[in-house]
Amino acid sequence: MSLSRSDYQKVALDFEIFCQNEYQIIEITEEITETSRELLEKYPLRASDSIQLASAFLTNENLKQDNFQELVFPASDQKLLDAAVAENLQNDDPQNHP
Repeated sequence: MSLSRSDYQKVALDFEIFCQNEYQIIEITEEITETSRELLEKYPLRASDSIQLASAFLTNENLKQDNFQELVFPASDQKLLDAAVAENLQNDDPQNHP
């Protein structure tokens, strides 16, 4: 089954609106890059996963410093979850919630 062009355009627009409302997009900073490199040296992660984890780790540090509730790091990859646990990040595997 394939989408018609008009259905695709509707789905793409819905996705864009969802992302704008539900996600905070951050730039990859030098601090994220350095933390990512350190995580790659410690854990058997893919580069993109290390960037995701570094971003979450640094964001969580800022939240804790400002006395906000810690974030929950969602992931389904076991190596990524193991690294998150080792870095003391609260985490959740969405596949555990059918």
